[in-house]
Order: sequence, then structure tokens, then C-alpha cells
Amino acid sequence: MWLATGRRVCRFLTEVFDTCGLLQRDSSADYCYSCLGSAIKAIDKVVKLRKQTLDGNVETLLLAILERDPNYGYAVSKELNDFSHGILQLGESTIYVVLHRMQKKALISAKWSTAQNGRRRKYYHLTNKGHRSLEAGLQQWRTLSAIMEAVFGCV
Repeated sequence: MWLATGRRVCRFLTEVFDTCGLLQRDSSADYCYSCLGSAIKAIDKVVKLRKQTLDGNVETLLLAILERDPNYGYAVSKELNDFSHGILQLGESTIYVVLHRMQKKALISAKWSTAQNGRRRKYYHLTNKGHRSLEAGLQQWRTLSAIMEAVFGCV
């Protein structure tokens, strides 16, 4: 399990570092992974920071997913994990807690429906307040991202 997760993290970091121009190719066109060494060694620290980093952003992530396509909890959880290449492995129970909290805040509404396979599922939809909250969350993220890019020098 950890090996598969480690490979996903390594692939993700490689893509990010390559996009930012932090990876160099040697003469045989292979990536020089020595520049990834310190990042890969820091994976444990990244994982420990993940919860703190996510705490203020999980609602915004879920609102963005639901804006694209109103869906039921398991599908939302799967979509979030797929978008993150398996790095953000939030369990269904965590997703449901956040969905219920968002429902209490009137950011989303829910409606029971029967799927094609006959199962009853609770589908979540954004409310007007949810759309406004998503826009505010996106603006905060863009501002923070721009500051981080300026500080890191990675545009």
C-alpha cells in the first residue's frame, strides 16, 4: 500500500517539478532525479502537513466537484481522490462528515434518488449560498497560490 502511494506521490512530484522547471535532463534525456531527492525524503513531512493544509480547503474542493456534477457521497469521494492522483486519500466517512456540515450551513442541499441499479442514493447539489462560498474559496486560493508562486519563483 505505502509503495503504491509512494509511487503516486513521486509521479506527482515529478510532474510538478517538471512543470516548474526544477527537473533537469541529462544527455540521455532521462530526468536527473537527484534534484528530487530532498523532496522525496520530505514525503513524511508533507503527509503530516496534509491535514493542516487541507482543513481550510476541503469544503472548497467538494463545492467545486459538486458544481461540475451534483452527485452522491461515494462518487464525490472517488472523484476527489482521482483528481489528486490518490494523494488526497480522504475516506468516505470524512467526506460524509464534511457534506453534512456543508448541508447544515446551507451550502448544499440533498435529495434522495434511485439509481439505475435500484439503489437509493442521496445526491448533493450546490445552493446559491454554496456558489458564493465556492467563489470566495477560489478567490482565497488564487490569492494564496499567487503569493506562493511569487515566493517560490515557480510560475
